[in-house]
Amino acid sequence: MRLYGTGYTGYSGRHRIGQRALRALGLGGACALMLAAWSGTSVANPTARASKPLHGGTVTFAEGAGLPPNYIFPFMSPEYYNDANATEFQWLMYRPLYWYGDGSTIDVDPTYSLAQMPKFSDDDKVITIDLKTNYTWSDGEHVDAADVVFWMNLLEAEKTNWVGFVPGDFPTNVVSYSATSTYTVVFKMNRTYSTRWLTYEELAQITPIPLAWDVTSATAKGSCATSVSGCAAVYTYLNKLAENTGDFATSPIWKTVDGPWTLSAFTSSGEATFVPNSRYTGGPKPYLSKFVELPFTSDTSEYSVLKSGTKLDFGYLPIVDAPVKPSSGKTPASPISGYTMMPWYLWDINFISANFNNPSAGPIFKQLYFRQAVQEMIDQPGYVKAAMRGWGYPTYGPVPTEPPSNFEGPSEKVNPYPYDPAKAVSTLKHHGWKIVPNGVSTCVRPGTGATDCGAGITAGEKLSFDMVYTTSDSYDASMFGFFRSELETAAGITLTLTSQPFGELLSDTVPCKPSQSTCKWQIHDWGGWLYGPTVYPTGGTFLTTSGVFNVNSFSTPAVNSVVTAADDESGLSALYQEEKVVAEQLPEWWFPEAPLSLAMVKSTLHGALPLQPLLGINPESWYFTK
Repeated sequence: MRLYGTGYTGYSGRHRIGQRALRALGLGGACALMLAAWSGTSVANPTARASKPLHGGTVTFAEGAGLPPNYIFPFMSPEYYNDANATEFQWLMYRPLYWYGDGSTIDVDPTYSLAQMPKFSDDDKVITIDLKTNYTWSDGEHVDAADVVFWMNLLEAEKTNWVGFVPGDFPTNVVSYSATSTYTVVFKMNRTYSTRWLTYEELAQITPIPLAWDVTSATAKGSCATSVSGCAAVYTYLNKLAENTGDFATSPIWKTVDGPWTLSAFTSSGEATFVPNSRYTGGPKPYLSKFVELPFTSDTSEYSVLKSGTKLDFGYLPIVDAPVKPSSGKTPASPISGYTMMPWYLWDINFISANFNNPSAGPIFKQLYFRQAVQEMIDQPGYVKAAMRGWGYPTYGPVPTEPPSNFEGPSEKVNPYPYDPAKAVSTLKHHGWKIVPNGVSTCVRPGTGATDCGAGITAGEKLSFDMVYTTSDSYDASMFGFFRSELETAAGITLTLTSQPFGELLSDTVPCKPSQSTCKWQIHDWGGWLYGPTVYPTGGTFLTTSGVFNVNSFSTPAVNSVVTAADDESGLSALYQEEKVVAEQLPEWWFPEAPLSLAMVKSTLHGALPLQPLLGINPESWYFTK
């Protein structure tokens, strides 16, 4: 799984928790600069209509196993931010200011965005955003600058409850924001930043919200839309309302939408039924009469329904059940008749986290030599072949390698710590460990010298750890079984493996102090990182000391410094340097990434392909043919 935007990625065969170049024509200026960062090839526009589309019909769409939507308010804390709530649920009804993911690229998609591309001035310290004038809320009000200011007031007041918040970044680096006309918002930043970073990181966090939500109870108006001081009461009310799944389809609040869909029914198990918003003023308008998201408790149960060929129009084939990927790289024919199969590659990376503040294991994890040795015992190519049936690809650092982009620098193409168990064992011996293959290795040379075990590690300390992995990705059990075997056989590092449902694992994966009871966790596979809602791949949210998703308490000035530099520089050299430093410092242990799933789309359903790497779906563009 992946935490999404929390950057968290982490759910089942079809979930990620957790954050695009631009179309070449008509953007100019700073947008042309951002376009230079993208090297992906163009793909067919997903809104393109095949001949003779049918009006009407119901599409059934498989939710990720074990994680149905459970929060409806787009202003989400880390507790609720995931693709089940965001991309596959809220975004159908409440559109973000900019839509990231154009076809199979991470580009801004002008078709689905509520605003024109941002304009920068005054040494890039002033951002001017012109909203499109054709969007309205279902209550008849225009989607305009006041709705952006409402969101910004809420963000200013409740930033610590916002998933994308990094201290020093948005919105604390905004000097002022104001509606200068009905459809224009102007931001003044505290200094010059990379326009690329501002567009893909900061502005990606904005979702206009309707003035109808400026309330503190069912009968009392609020003042958050006009004053930051009035936002606490509004947030408290909306947050409580958003947690009540029983009211999702009936509350007047959530019926005020600006997207192409409105929720008509929602069950306690998480089945969501959408119907077209009859007052939708954007485009394209839905061809379908219903869009239904179906919950599943496991990959196995979803696959069983998929094989029947009757109840799912859009499902997924678990990697462990997939055909082996041919050496040619060409996607083989679907193993289920009547479906088109396509790997769903995301803008994400995969890793496992060690808790640097765990009272017993933390001092060991803090030793860079130890992290290097473990990375050298991770056989990424072998895992791709054996556990992922050839569908995966290696991860070497913080920037995704799928889809291809110029954000991916030279260091992302070469593994700084390639698989080499003999070298790993030599490193551990050099640093004072008695290696007992197939046993338990211990520290025999405690201390802080260059050839000692390291600070906080006592004589006789054992290389024995607990690791929890999520049950959501079906290939994890075999991959981590190989990992455990390698560590024990080669280096006497024992790993006690257990598995948990993703939601449970995530609730236990928290930043902590060594003295806290919550700090008992040691190594967790919470799935890696999908860049969202912020798209720019610096990873500040989970790599820096102050990052809201720095769950393993990793902290080093070197990484903090290069992340800041990458945020500031409009070119790519600082980002490439950050990638190099992060890859070398190993804040996480990198593992290969697999596609989110092998998506299975009914052959009579059109418009759903290509698959969007940021998990956005646009069923308003989908339709059946005979």
